[in-house]
Amino acid sequence: MERQNYHYITDTTLQSVNDTTLKFTDYGVREDVQQALISLHPNIHFPNRLQQIILPPLLQEKKNVYVTHRLPNTYDDDGKFYYTGSGKGISTLLAGLQSIDLSAENILPDGRTKCQVMIFCPCRELSYTEASRYRNLIEILPDDSPLKAVKVNTFISGGLLNIREIIKLLLDEGAPQVLTTTPGYLYDLLSRARTHPDKMLFPMDSLKAIVFAEIFNLFRVLGDQLSIGLPMIRDDLKKACKSLSSVQIMMTGMNAKEDDETEDVITKVCEICADDNEEWTLERYHFPRS
Repeated sequence: MERQNYHYITDTTLQSVNDTTLKFTDYGVREDVQQALISLHPNIHFPNRLQQIILPPLLQEKKNVYVTHRLPNTYDDDGKFYYTGSGKGISTLLAGLQSIDLSAENILPDGRTKCQVMIFCPCRELSYTEASRYRNLIEILPDDSPLKAVKVNTFISGGLLNIREIIKLLLDEGAPQVLTTTPGYLYDLLSRARTHPDKMLFPMDSLKAIVFAEIFNLFRVLGDQLSIGLPMIRDDLKKACKSLSSVQIMMTGMNAKEDDETEDVITKVCEICADDNEEWTLERYHFPRS
């Protein structure tokens, strides 16, 4: 994959974009989703400057891998607060939710559902947080919204469901359309799924979005476990990624291009998801810190 588009969003860029007359729907967000978003966040009525830049491409491409990273909430030597809470989390939430297709092609013949948005997290707490963000938005969607039927769940070690309960759930109802998990636990789940080849326990051919949340923490916290866990499910991810079209990298920090650790992380993600697929495009968005 050679096509890489760099989008360096500077303070000057952000200052030049401030159209408060356009709503989320003008950037591709569904009317029912916008209504729910405003109900959930009363102070949000219009996309902020950053969202005005990144929402159109995120919503235009319906099948993506999203990689996000945020700096810890801290101050630099000059006392300036680092640029967190930029709105990229809401942007990927909207893009992920709107990528879900509830038509028959994403339902197994026996009526069980397939996973369409998979979110890899570095820890249990973030897994629950990411799932809650989807649930909270879905719960307040209008009753006539088709996305109201979207199911969200968290499959992690020590979670609310043990592995036997998860297997039973997959056999009875199918996979949730939105799943938060860790690479190691997904490997365990897929290994068990292979013991039910006739049941298609966890098909990944309907994935519309894969999210690597807080990618640096994902690699730092899990370390060798991630290096082992991801290759173990690499073949499964590659099959799932055949229908996806691009990798959306969203990093905070203007020096991300030159940062060796950043490049190493991006390379690992692309090796797993994109490999030599010439149809992929790598879109990289780098934001200022303050």
